[in-house]
Amino acid sequence: MKKPVFSHHKDYNKFAKAIIEGERPPINELYPSLGSFMERCWSPIPDARPNFEEITQILSDVMLDLSVKDSIAKAFWKKNFPGHIKANWKFFINSLYKEFDKQPPFLSIGVELPNRVADKELQQSSPAQKKKFCQARI
Repeated sequence: MKKPVFSHHKDYNKFAKAIIEGERPPINELYPSLGSFMERCWSPIPDARPNFEEITQILSDVMLDLSVKDSIAKAFWKKNFPGHIKANWKFFINSLYKEFDKQPPFLSIGVELPNRVADKELQQSSPAQKKKFCQARI
């Protein structure tokens, strides 16, 4: 069983001093993107640390790196859904077919796919508006 990080510290004041002096937990080498991000956050130079905009982008990339192992699938996701952890199914299928220069079969029956702006508008709409949108698409 693994020992908890910093379990060797028994005194809080000594622990706090160790952190201030730069002691950090070991970084798991299995996740290099997460490790390099952690090291940037721990930088003693404030300007070297990522800002919140960078943090959200880095965490999005780290999540993708940790959850999608296939490099082609990872590149497809980054190209079509940057910054997203999930995708509208029809938009995903449309993007996948476009990747192979094909037309999805459901487009031939007149179902239009919402663009990203429409998706954002839909997410911000009321339950009644969402129901109306869904009924119009069936």
